[in-house]
Amino acid sequence: MERMEWNDSLKIGLEEIDNQHYELIVIYNDLCDAIEARAGVEQTLKILRKLGRYTSVHFATEEALMRMLEYPDYENHKKAHDALISELRQ
Repeated sequence: MERMEWNDSLKIGLEEIDNQHYELIVIYNDLCDAIEARAGVEQTLKILRKLGRYTSVHFATEEALMRMLEYPDYENHKKAHDALISELRQ
């Protein structure tokens, strides 16, 4: 897996969302490090669970904002979120 680097081009201009995106990248990179280091199953699963929990929190925040702002493509975006959460659970 290739690590991700946070940079200003990833910012959307909403501090809460930008902070959450940054944290998701940190957790993802922790997962990359664990895989590269051939960490044990327990440690890797711990990071995957953390990624799943944080992703759920982030998506709930993002979806609430999209509904408040009447984002026109909300339904499709929500479906993409649901699919990713389903994939993480598997």
